[in-house]
Amino acid sequence: MTLTDEMARIGGEMEALRQERREFIKGLRSGVKELQRNAAGMRDDFRRSHAEMAANTKADRAAFASGTRQNTAGMRDDFRRSHAEMAEKTKADLGAFAAEVRAAGELFRFGATLKAGEEAEHTAREEAERKAREEAERKAREEAELKAREEAELKAREEAERKAREEAELKAREEAKRKAREEAELKAREEAKRKAREEAELRAKEEAEQTAKHEAEQKGEPQEKSRRKARGR
Repeated sequence: MTLTDEMARIGGEMEALRQERREFIKGLRSGVKELQRNAAGMRDDFRRSHAEMAANTKADRAAFASGTRQNTAGMRDDFRRSHAEMAEKTKADLGAFAAEVRAAGELFRFGATLKAGEEAEHTAREEAERKAREEAERKAREEAELKAREEAELKAREEAERKAREEAELKAREEAKRKAREEAELKAREEAKRKAREEAELRAKEEAEQTAKHEAEQKGEPQEKSRRKARGR
């Protein structure tokens, strides 16, 4: 094999290596672009999911709070209305009873003897006192029940608000954890892409240096042979 054939063979190998390097760099660039597109799509999906979840969570909290306020306001209005009606009825009943007692006293005083009138008046007074005590006890019992209902309502409202607050805090913590995890994954992917790009660039640089060194050595061999031949002459 002549020197020309050897040089042609080496040149062909060098050209093949250059072509392989170009194909490798081309494939590497295509892979990096694909990774960038995928990462951008994932980021968009994460942002959209986060926005949707935040909107749904806010709407749920607002609806729950609004419903709780409406239910509480309705219960309080019902309690006030029932209490007012009961007070008016009690007042009317007491007035009618007092009028009946007064009328009975007048009848007994003018229609019977003094003793009978005194006994009737005493009996009526005892009856009035007994009814007044019963009415006072009933009114106290109803007021105690009303107070107990209002306290139960207050406790229920406080419990509902506490649960809503705890749920909101739990959702906020879960959202923060998810966001931190997504950011960590994104950073990991970006770091992996950066390392891959640096390794590819380093590999390409090393190949270019080796190719240049090899070409320099190939060019140096004919010159060395010519110098040797000249010295031989």
